[in-house]
This record gives sequence, C-alpha cells and structure tokens, in this order.
Amino acid sequence: MVSVQAVFLLCALTAIRPVDTAPLRTASPQAAKQTMEQLEAAANRGDADSQRELGDRLFQGRDGASRDEVKGVHWYRKAANQGHVMAIADLGYCTLHGFGGLAKDEPLALILFQEAAEKKNAYAARMLGWMCEWGRGTPRDDAKAADWYQRAADLGDIDALMSLAWLTESGRGVPKNDWEAARMYAIGVSKGNAIGMNNLGWFYVSGRAGLPKNYEAARQLFEIAAVQGNSRADGNLGYLYENGLGMPRDLIASMSHYKDAAKEGDLLSQLHLGYIYEFGRPIPKDPGQAFHFYLLAADQSDAEAFHGLARLLLVRAAPAPEEAATLIPLCREHLKRGRTEARVALALALLSGVGASAQLDEGKRLLLEATRDQPPSPFLPLISHQFMTGNTFPKDAAFGMSLLDAAVQQGAPGAKIEWAKAQLDGPSELQRRGLSTLKALSQAGDGKAAFELGLLYQNGRGVPASPTKAMSLFAKAAAAGLAEAMFHLGLIHQAGIGVPINPRKAKEWYLKAESAGWPSAKGRVLPDGKLAPLSTLTGGIPFN
Repeated sequence: MVSVQAVFLLCALTAIRPVDTAPLRTASPQAAKQTMEQLEAAANRGDADSQRELGDRLFQGRDGASRDEVKGVHWYRKAANQGHVMAIADLGYCTLHGFGGLAKDEPLALILFQEAAEKKNAYAARMLGWMCEWGRGTPRDDAKAADWYQRAADLGDIDALMSLAWLTESGRGVPKNDWEAARMYAIGVSKGNAIGMNNLGWFYVSGRAGLPKNYEAARQLFEIAAVQGNSRADGNLGYLYENGLGMPRDLIASMSHYKDAAKEGDLLSQLHLGYIYEFGRPIPKDPGQAFHFYLLAADQSDAEAFHGLARLLLVRAAPAPEEAATLIPLCREHLKRGRTEARVALALALLSGVGASAQLDEGKRLLLEATRDQPPSPFLPLISHQFMTGNTFPKDAAFGMSLLDAAVQQGAPGAKIEWAKAQLDGPSELQRRGLSTLKALSQAGDGKAAFELGLLYQNGRGVPASPTKAMSLFAKAAAAGLAEAMFHLGLIHQAGIGVPINPRKAKEWYLKAESAGWPSAKGRVLPDGKLAPLSTLTGGIPFN
C-alpha cells in the first residue's frame, strides 16, 4: 500500500492564486446610456466610444443586444483602429483566447496589450503581468510580471494589486515579504475584493505576517468572500469547520462547504474531498466518491489527482459507470498535453478494463514508458510486485522484474527496496544481494528499508530471528517518520510479539501512527481509551 504520507494532504487550504483574464468592461458614460438604435447610429458615424460600447454589448450579449462575438470583435476593431485604448485591450483579450472568429495568437495579444498599456490602460498592464507570470506569448518572468502588476495597481487596478501581493507572499519576482503581502490584501479587503478577503483570512488562520491567529476574523472574511463567489473561501470555511477552528467541529457543514467549492471548480477542495473519501478520514470511505472528485481535479490537469486515481485503481476501486467511461479519454487527453502523471493512471485503467475491455499490451507498454518519465512514478515498484505475484494483474514475473529493474534505474521511490525484497525469494546469492541492499539503505537513513529489514529479523527470514534487532530497526523507521512502523510497533506491544504486552505503549504508537496518517491506526484506540481487540484487524496480524 502506498503510504498516506505520500498523499497530497489538504491540511492547509492556502491562499488563492489570483488569475483574472476577463476583459475590461468599462464604457464611456455617454455611450453606456445610449439605446441600441442610438449606439448603432453613432457607431456608424465613426464615434469610437460608441463603436467600442456596441462591440462590447454584442460580445457579451447584454443591454438589449443578441450575443454575437464575431460582430463584437468587428466593432472592437473599428474602435481600436481609431486608437480607442479599451478597444485595443479588448482585442488583445479576444486574440489571446481566439474569440470572435480570431485565430488564437498569444504573441499578437501581447503586442496589443503592450500598445494599450503604454497608453495607461490598467487592465492591459495587468494582463501583461499575467502573461509574463504564466509564460503566455512570452517567456516566464516573475520580475517582469511583478513590474507590470505594480504599474496596473498604480493605475488603480485592484486585481493587479492582489496578483502582486501573491508574488510578494511567494517571493517570486520580488523579495518575499508576508507583512507587505498582508498590507496589500488588506487594501483589497477595503475595496471589497474577494481574493483579498480570502487571502488575508488565511493569514489570520496561520498567524503570518505578525498577525495574531484570529479564527473569528478569518471566518468572517471567508464568509463574505464566499458570498461573492470565491470558491477557495468556501473551501477554507470547510477547513475551519472540519478542524473546529474558532467554532465547534461540524463535519456536515465542513463537507457542505467543500462540495460547494469543488462544484465551483476549487482544485484544492476537489483534491481534499478525493482524499477524504479515499482514506475515510474523517468520514467513511467511499471509493466511488473519491473517483468523482479526483476526476474533477484531474480535468484541471493536476498531478496529485492522477496519483489519487492510480491509488484507487491499484486497489480495484471502481468509479460509477458514467465516470468510468470518461477515465481513459481524460487520461489520454492530459497525457497528450504533457501531464506525464496521467500515464500510470491510464495504464492501470487499461489493465483493469475500466470503462472498456482490458488492454494488457498497451497497459504494459505505457508502464515501461513511465520508467522514462521524470519525476518517477511512486507506483511502479508496487505495480511490478503485483505482476510478479499475480495479485491484481495476470501473473507475469518476467515483465514485473523488467519493470522493476527499469524503475530502479529511473530512481523511482521505493524501487531499490522492492528490488531487494524480490531477491529474497531467489537463489542464495541473490538473497545475499537483496539483504545487503536493504542494510545499506537502512544505514543511509531510509526508514522504509529499516522497517523491511526489521520484518526479516522479526520473522527470521534470510537472517537469524532477533526480536531485539527487529525492535531497534522498527524504532529507527518510526523515528524517520514512517507511519507504517509506528502502527507496527503498536501491534507488537499489544500482541506481545518479542516484548511483554504493554497496552500503554501500544496506545502511544497507535495514536502516533494515526496522527501520521496511517489508515489502519484509526479506531485502534477506542473512545474510552481502551485498545480495540486484535481480532478486529482486517487481514490479521502481519507477522508470524
């Protein structure tokens, strides 16, 4: 089982990254008051303000106009040709996205925004910051992004100030300065900006920038921002309710806020709900719901979401039929876009026949291709083991070993340990090599290797049985933060394997394991402080 410690934990729904590519919707007061007939007449006479306003009404389908992006762009261009600054910026927006019949052309959009920004258009300056930050039409350059955001903010663009605050908080393009970021977010709050409210609220939750922790202030800011449609603020409210910060713990309210946020596209809430339903913390497991929320996040091309899908597929969890049909096409699409984390999820879906007939050959080919991806997939060692044992997939020991060898060369997490364990079932020379590898990794501080070596000494496999050495290695693994080792120590002290039965120590280790995220540790310590019987363990006690 993949350690929960490797899972993306939404233990901190952090501040939202401001991204705003909406066009500027400012009209001249005179043009805004005109009827469509008056506007069309003035536009046809060549009035630039009227041309821009007419284009905007058509593009948006507002104020009595039927939506027609092509006609809207036509009038934007008419106004832009007369030097109308806002129309030039609007053309930049349409060119950036390929709207209104225009070809998508990011470098040209950059030129149009530069032309408008030189004429003191705040929106265009903000968009130049956005393009520099994200590398759209120009190489990524956080320093240039910060400069353009500052120029736009100086022209009164509050959204640009929020983007500058984010860069300042992150230390990108400008020196990291939490206090200055908080000051800018506070200005946003004073202007009613939802991003500023959400992000300053998180500063109160975390006590950053010299601010005292104040969950009540954070809650109020999140609530106002959420009412304004800020989905991250909704997710942050879920976090407060889930953890009982400044209010009684309320899992029903927490899940409601997370789901509202996820529905509105908040990535972190989608991931967190996937994790909650996958591991059953703090509510019962529901693999179908876990699939649902990971799929939503994967559709945003998130790497952790594809890891979540892979974990579910490895334990044969099944999505709902309508979602199963979308899994393989979604993975293919995002793999085509360069999201390499989708490759293993796609391979597992093909091997398992999720949403289609099983396709073993293509699934195996994709797994071998995954051994060339960087960063390496954490799942390849486990998958290779499943092929070697015939667990989950049809047994193919030769393929499993070749996959594992390639994963070792790639540097996949845990591959060397899995390789060493595989050698223990071979001839004596291979057993010695495997044991030597585990010892070397353990001495180098690898907690998982120490744990596996401890199991060998505990069970007398390949080495003389030694409870003392086993306990020392388990303690070493636990000290390295391995939740699995903490749980195992709890079992040892509860069952009295190699040590006297000690309920107090068992309780301490179970609680540490649960805190570290090991799923099986949940419920081992009952509400009355007693230990759950060993007979309640699913799968029995994992040692002789």
